[in-house]
Amino acid sequence: MLYRGSRITAIAPQIENTPQEYLDTARVEIADAEGRFLFENVAPGEYFLQTQVFWTVGDNIFPEGGSFYEEVTVTGDETTRVVLSGR
Repeated sequence: MLYRGSRITAIAPQIENTPQEYLDTARVEIADAEGRFLFENVAPGEYFLQTQVFWTVGDNIFPEGGSFYEEVTVTGDETTRVVLSGR
């Protein structure tokens, strides 16, 4: 994950030299049964959303999937729908 030009791991963000501002402002949510996340009461600003999705197919023990991300700008009291694509 990128945070102001620095790389930060999304799996264990409390790594050495992680900016305290990142730790103070990062939010974690769990998806509903349809894979949707809801972040409420988000202050206006620019955000970087990131998630990881993994699954297995059949008897395969090796997972498939990867990381998806998107930069989002919140401008006020509106609902913003975002599709995480990783592009």
